[in-house]
Amino acid sequence: MKKNITLLFIFLISLQSSFAQDLGKVTIEELQRKQSTIDTSAAAEVIFKTASSYFYSDPTYGYVNVLETSTKIKVYKKEGFNYANVVIPYFNDRNKSETVSVSSAVTYNLVNGQIEKTKMKSSEEFTVKENDNWKTKKFVLPNVKEGAIIEYKTKMTTPFISNLNTFKFQYNIPVLYASYKFAAPENIRYQHFIKGFITVDVKNNGDNYTYTAKNVKPIKDESYVNNIDNFTSSLRLELSSYKKNDGMIQSLSDTWESLVKKIYDGEFGTELNRTRYFGNDLAAIIKDKETRDDKINAIFNYVQNNIKWNNKRGYNPDLGVREAYKTKTGNVADINLILVAMLREAGLSASPILLSTRDNEVALFPSHSAFNYVIAAVEIQDDLILLDATSKNSKPNVLPIRALNWVGNIIRNNGSYTQVDMIPSSISNVSNMYTINLFENGSIEGLLRSRKTNYSAFNYREKNGLLNKESIVKSIQNSYPTMEIEDFDVKNLQNKEEDISYSYKFKVPNVADVIGDQIFFEPSFIFGLNKNPFTDEQRLYPVDFIYGVKEIDTYLITIPNGYEIEYLPKSVSFKTANNKFALKWVINADKNKISLRISEDINYPLISADEYQDLKVIFDEYVKVENEKIVLKKIK
Repeated sequence: MKKNITLLFIFLISLQSSFAQDLGKVTIEELQRKQSTIDTSAAAEVIFKTASSYFYSDPTYGYVNVLETSTKIKVYKKEGFNYANVVIPYFNDRNKSETVSVSSAVTYNLVNGQIEKTKMKSSEEFTVKENDNWKTKKFVLPNVKEGAIIEYKTKMTTPFISNLNTFKFQYNIPVLYASYKFAAPENIRYQHFIKGFITVDVKNNGDNYTYTAKNVKPIKDESYVNNIDNFTSSLRLELSSYKKNDGMIQSLSDTWESLVKKIYDGEFGTELNRTRYFGNDLAAIIKDKETRDDKINAIFNYVQNNIKWNNKRGYNPDLGVREAYKTKTGNVADINLILVAMLREAGLSASPILLSTRDNEVALFPSHSAFNYVIAAVEIQDDLILLDATSKNSKPNVLPIRALNWVGNIIRNNGSYTQVDMIPSSISNVSNMYTINLFENGSIEGLLRSRKTNYSAFNYREKNGLLNKESIVKSIQNSYPTMEIEDFDVKNLQNKEEDISYSYKFKVPNVADVIGDQIFFEPSFIFGLNKNPFTDEQRLYPVDFIYGVKEIDTYLITIPNGYEIEYLPKSVSFKTANNKFALKWVINADKNKISLRISEDINYPLISADEYQDLKVIFDEYVKVENEKIVLKKIK
């Protein structure tokens, strides 16, 4: 994979401002409102969300931050009832903890022209321990009906002041008004990062800031989006400096270079330097392995098969490499740092790569919270072999999908670092061969043979690797409810070194329309695309296919005896201006045989917002031709 990457989009950073006003009490007019003026289809909307963040001095922790939040939401439809179920996660470690409290939670309904007020009972509020470090405060507002307004106030107190909780101005429902006030003591300073595509106004009065957004359209989680939170307008605050007792300013702001160095010089690098714990095991692992690739594969397979991932992320080891190796379990850092250490000991140029997983957003700013994952890499000339031993289905240069988040940072043992392109450069291949007999009554019988490579094979194994054949067949039938499947067979489901291949026979009744002496059917029958996944006229964020794919679907169709082809759609082909995406739909006929070949090439998996219209048009035209009917006529 390439070491350099040009970011394919730019987050809009805004530092403009205004101040919140008194938003008043719940009114009859608000309760009578039938729909949002911003988005008439919205199931609910935020009337206002205001937050005030301030500090107080604590003898144990130094400073503690308090965030007081008030939220008021109008519910228009039943689909909006879920906004009455509030979940607030909060963090704790061995020595200190955040706290969350609810000061009020009320539901308002309009009953016989009067405002009915229902307060939340204590039984509707509870705390859940998610794991050793995370708890959630959960509460449910009562008596929520269509047209109701819910209002609640919460307070979060945190001694973890390095990175304060993100404040969102945008949600998947409209927001009429959102405001965040921030005040810090004179001797501490914060960096303020705003991302997203809406205008956020800011007022700055010394150490006091107020951020405001109005009439915010909902963020839409479209098809093929990396992580919608990457594009959601929000504010993040990170401690940048503090004034020491002697009056000197101690800077805490990081560049990427200083951040990477801090991480490597800490526990991260210490664990990498430990090698004695695997003793003579390494010599046995690479015995008789003469080539570089043989050594890499042998070491990778050993770590992958002998140390189980405990599903915990982070770039610092959980148990430590020695204990993880001994107990055969660990977090992602334990496992992949062991992998790096063994590869280095075997004489290979191995290094760790820090990255942020897809669900943790893209790392835009240098902060410790920007990273939550680490993989291994072996440098070879001008390229890298990427490795992640946490998944039993991964292999060199085929990583778990969670790790494919655009960019990472490789850290070498000499202290240097380089940004790494995490977008797969290899193309995954998919071939599907449908041999189909069409009958006079409109039913079909056929055989599907399919083959998948690289990431397509990885995804199939991740989804089906632990299932028996009956369960796999059931999942296929869930996608095609009218189809009957027989003789399902799959090969190499557990052998990640080989391609996935599977086959099955199928029967589908009433798939063609029989009208008089004519038969009408779609060329791809039930297997084709009948709806464009890209529906918005405009798009603000990239289309992310994750990895490149070359898929070829071939249909060999035998028509019923006594029929001839009266109409056949025309072949078409499309491609984007830069050839990142191309599609060919080629159909031919000879006597009682019809052949259709559909090739879809995703040559580069990220399509920028500027290129979106090309893609949308291609899929519009593709759906049209897929839905166009082949017409057969009975021979007289």
